[in-house]
Amino acid sequence: MAGWCWAVCLGLCPVAWAAPPARMWEGLENQLEDAVARRALLRARLTADPTAADADLLGSEILALNQSVRQTERALSYAPTVPVSAEPFDPVYRGPVPESAKRVARIKPAIWAGLTEDERLAIAAKWRVELLHAGRYGWIADAQTVDESTPGTSGGAYTGAMLGQAAYIDRAFRPGNNYSAGVQVLAGVLGAVAGSAMDRPPTRSFRTRYHVRTEDGSMVVEDQSRSDAFRMPLSTCVELPSLSDSDPSLCSQTIEMVRSKYL
Repeated sequence: MAGWCWAVCLGLCPVAWAAPPARMWEGLENQLEDAVARRALLRARLTADPTAADADLLGSEILALNQSVRQTERALSYAPTVPVSAEPFDPVYRGPVPESAKRVARIKPAIWAGLTEDERLAIAAKWRVELLHAGRYGWIADAQTVDESTPGTSGGAYTGAMLGQAAYIDRAFRPGNNYSAGVQVLAGVLGAVAGSAMDRPPTRSFRTRYHVRTEDGSMVVEDQSRSDAFRMPLSTCVELPSLSDSDPSLCSQTIEMVRSKYL
């Protein structure tokens, strides 16, 4: 009853607050210590694998522990500590992002050198920086496509049908056997099915040879094969040797663009 009265008085009458009994004080300190330790453990697990299946559950429990810690600190009249973030990639509370979880930031060396030391450190803390050599990206200057498709074959099925019928006719006219036109047709069908295993279906293949002018002035030739005749238009910005056009901003990258995208 005394504990209940103390709790009510703490919540409704802050002016008349008095320190809880020594045993209750010790219990609150143990509760605070356990909550802080549990919160640190969950934060470490979330940091180790921010994309784990239980990442959302870890974040929810961290938020609940933040509230519990704050309430206990208030009951003990302790100065409030900084809450722990439940965001997996929070740069303030979670510490350095693990290398395995960082996304790649492709930046030109000249632009990287133009950033301040603080800016480079801030980007490297969240991103895995990859400095792009001027010969690893450029603009498509020319493209030529060759149709390398091959037609299907049916000679195996035809040959199988002829051999099946010939074998049946050869046996049918031997002494003791009777000839049947229907069985001859069936023998031809079965022979065609067996012979079709040697046939080849038609394939569609188009090979495009791209000439890419890189930023260092070189002309690089790369081939790309596809099942259709599509090809990228001239002046498209691509990476080499993959010919990926997923980041067209690479060729026109500026220091302002890097700051806006990665800081």
